[in-house]
Amino acid sequence: MLEWAIIGGAYYLIKKIGATPTPILQQGYITNAPLMAKKNNPATVLKNAPIQVLDANTPIAVNAAPLLLSALDVSGNKKTAQHYVNELHPAAQAQFLQLFQRINELGYHVIVTSGYRTFQEQQKLHAQNSSNAKPGRSYHNYGLALDINIAKNGVQLYKADSAAKWNATGVPQAAKALGFKWGGDYSSYHDPVHFELRLASPDALLALGIEQYGALPRIVGNAVTLAGV
Repeated sequence: MLEWAIIGGAYYLIKKIGATPTPILQQGYITNAPLMAKKNNPATVLKNAPIQVLDANTPIAVNAAPLLLSALDVSGNKKTAQHYVNELHPAAQAQFLQLFQRINELGYHVIVTSGYRTFQEQQKLHAQNSSNAKPGRSYHNYGLALDINIAKNGVQLYKADSAAKWNATGVPQAAKALGFKWGGDYSSYHDPVHFELRLASPDALLALGIEQYGALPRIVGNAVTLAGV
């Protein structure tokens, strides 16, 4: 079972093996994330993932290989993959990291190309191409979606690659098993690089944003409180 843990002040994704109570460090990742759990209230960080607070002296078997995760600078912004993950909605971060780990287990490197978008950024994309979602209608606007490429043995899969080619990697199937919706299944728009968590409908998310922030331009989508959806 995958869990999050604080070990000696660092933030880790761990894996429990069998019934043993000793956490086995499977993949270390965000060791100094802004959303670091506090020892006195760790459950406030990620709603969808249990968090353990462990003493620095807790015996662990360490496999220090990092997640094979990087960012592709396609917008001119100097973002790292860690920045993309940190910008996701807190309710989605754990599941996306689990997805990245599963993709790594399939032998693929993850390259993040697009993540959280403000409503203003979404408006620009929609103005450029009307097939792009309007502001508030994309899960990217709430930090619940990422676009990724995957690479293995020097071969990289992109948006232009067919759904069949993506399906052959096993990645879409792994994502759906973790609760994600995959853009390669869309009937009207080919978007195999897109993976999203539908924790609520766009209508419900937009209504929550307006309720919490007022006018649409002021909504901070990745901070919308999802209680009650």
